[in-house]
Amino acid sequence: MNDNAHAAEPLDLEEHRQEIISEMVDEHGPNWTEQYAPGTFGCHELLDRTIQAAETVEQFVLSHPACAQTRSGSPWRSRQ
Repeated sequence: MNDNAHAAEPLDLEEHRQEIISEMVDEHGPNWTEQYAPGTFGCHELLDRTIQAAETVEQFVLSHPACAQTRSGSPWRSRQ
């Protein structure tokens, strides 16, 4: 099994988040967060992407027969 199949460690996620922040500062300057504040286009863009991801999960995963056959909607949850 390759390493990408395992859940990311919290430190890895924080390191990744810090890399993204550093890249944003380099590309857009220290006030880059203003364009992503609540109510801005950047914030609404994230909400739109979140909705698209949720719709994709619903369309291709939750409606899959392996998920539909279980009460929890997850074939793995019934094994616990």
